[in-house]
Amino acid sequence: MTGIEKLWKFKDGLRHVIPYTHMYRTSCKGRWFGRTVYDVYCSEFKNQPPEYHAMKIKTGRMKLIKNPNSKKHFVEIQGDDLFNTLIETGDKIIHDEHIHETPIRDNLFNAETRQRDWSYIFDEPMYLNKPEPGGVTTSGCSIPIIFEDENLIVVDKPCGIPVHPTQGYFYNSITEILRQETIPSTSSSSLSDNESNKSFLPCHRIDKLTSGVLMIGKNNEAVSNIKKLMKSKSLEKEYIARVKGKFPLNIEYCQDNIVYIYAMKNIVKEYKNPLTYFKRLSYDPILNESTVHCKPVTGFPHQIRIHLRNLGYPISNDPLYSEGKIYDKIIKSRDEIIDGEQFIEDYVIKANSNRDLLDTNLKCQICSKSIYVDPQPSDIELYLHSLSYQYENNWRFKTPLPLWSRI
Repeated sequence: MTGIEKLWKFKDGLRHVIPYTHMYRTSCKGRWFGRTVYDVYCSEFKNQPPEYHAMKIKTGRMKLIKNPNSKKHFVEIQGDDLFNTLIETGDKIIHDEHIHETPIRDNLFNAETRQRDWSYIFDEPMYLNKPEPGGVTTSGCSIPIIFEDENLIVVDKPCGIPVHPTQGYFYNSITEILRQETIPSTSSSSLSDNESNKSFLPCHRIDKLTSGVLMIGKNNEAVSNIKKLMKSKSLEKEYIARVKGKFPLNIEYCQDNIVYIYAMKNIVKEYKNPLTYFKRLSYDPILNESTVHCKPVTGFPHQIRIHLRNLGYPISNDPLYSEGKIYDKIIKSRDEIIDGEQFIEDYVIKANSNRDLLDTNLKCQICSKSIYVDPQPSDIELYLHSLSYQYENNWRFKTPLPLWSRI
């Protein structure tokens, strides 16, 4: 049995990562100065209640390091002293975290869930137009590979998996799965261990719940080249979404500013001058839902999802922006937010209320975290699919349509 097999267990069609402990070192940010560690963690990491942070401090699982770069004069502060000691410039926080990763589907890519007849939606069949591979292949990987050469790997990302390690996901992330599962091909058998254990660096990001084309660089130069094309708006991006209602034929675009809210991390940002083009492809009167072709010119967080919500046609199963969900309220400018702290707190209460519905009332014996029910397949899929990325007439990476688009 390999280390990976020991780390994973499979149950009810889901791949679980066995809980593990990870040590974090964090340089203190300017906005933390003059505050205690307890205060900072309660305000910045609202995904856990204050009692959880207090427990970590009292049990010695969190330390504040003064003069961390000095071998002789550094000072470690822990225990109850952390409730009174103020953070200063240059301080670092060390804490361990017992990680409970959210499970993902065992079968990451199910061919039965994809419709491969392009002509169903479009007037003409669409064929994959991409560069010739450079003799490098990734085999033995559960994530479908669209294209690969020595600099770039393009995957058909399954839904329900984040692009890179993030809170609640490390081993269950695209880049880490690629790193763990990649088996060097014959053409790369002469590589050293360091070269074979290559890094996978996202060239761009798509939401955890979104599926489709995702470009990942194997070196910094490849990532930089793709990002330059994106910044210059040289890449043409196409998405497919399924939305509530009969999307009007006379709506062609949306330019509302993107007010991006991430309440659990105390983040509210406004992105100006976004642009997304839309075109209705089909409508089902029984479901009262439409499939919409989306072309974002800019690439701000949740741009397509927010623009569709603002137009009154949110993605049908969007857990954030659909009617009755956490961010169903339309806010077109940060200026509309009068009391920022109360604004965030209202959203945190709403998010925690939704999460509490999944609480099993069981606690982890090691870290006392709440244990939640496993997600259903419908919980980790969004009716939004990254259909293709194209660079002028040079190359185009495309995927088949998801089954949910057939309405």
